[in-house]
Amino acid sequence: MPNPETAQEKAKKQMEADRKRLLSAVARITSKEDGRTLIRWLMKQCGFTSSSVVVNPETSEVALQSTLYNEVRRGVYLELRNMIPKKQLMKIEFNLENDDDVDVDDAED
Repeated sequence: MPNPETAQEKAKKQMEADRKRLLSAVARITSKEDGRTLIRWLMKQCGFTSSSVVVNPETSEVALQSTLYNEVRRGVYLELRNMIPKKQLMKIEFNLENDDDVDVDDAED
């Protein structure tokens, strides 16, 4: 008689299946210009290209709560960034839309 899967094994398989669906969805979204435009906007909103550190102008001390907030916000984009295929990520972060601008050999997944 086969060994029944434990609840933990089932949960792990479900998480893996969910991740595959999510990666597939991100690949489809970022393959379209409108999707890249949306991700580029999200990148800016999450402060990916900005410093997370906030300094109090009166005391010159680092504002820890504001800095932490900015870093958590930035972390949202970093999570998404890890799911984007390299070729599409280059188009998003370097604002490239022409496939000739992306070196495919360097952008393979």
